[in-house]
Amino acid sequence: MTRILLLLLALSLSSVTGCKKQPRAKETPPSATGEAPSPESPAAASSLSSNDTTTTEKLQGASVVRDDLKNKNYAKAVEGLLVLRGFAVNDEQKIEHRELTSEVVQALAAAAPTDPNAAKARAALNATLYGR
Repeated sequence: MTRILLLLLALSLSSVTGCKKQPRAKETPPSATGEAPSPESPAAASSLSSNDTTTTEKLQGASVVRDDLKNKNYAKAVEGLLVLRGFAVNDEQKIEHRELTSEVVQALAAAAPTDPNAAKARAALNATLYGR
């Protein structure tokens, strides 16, 4: 148990130190500039429609792990996956957790050869799941 907590702490610290603060573009409200508001981008519209499907997820928080994978925040995805393991209590939740674990493992395996953060997260996940 302490091994898992230490591993999660190490992953958290490595993700915090690896993050850079992105410069933000200064946005002015459309009413101040006199322009009409721009329509929603297709990416924003698709993310809204994907939020509708998350209400049917059996394991609360699985969508957060998937979002972390999409954003290539592998350490946080592994951390979230390990946290969700304790919340999977019934059969449906356990099945969804196994599917989510499979998604994370496949994503890490695909990204590990080119991304050192993915390789670290994969090693941490393997150490936690299999003791290697």
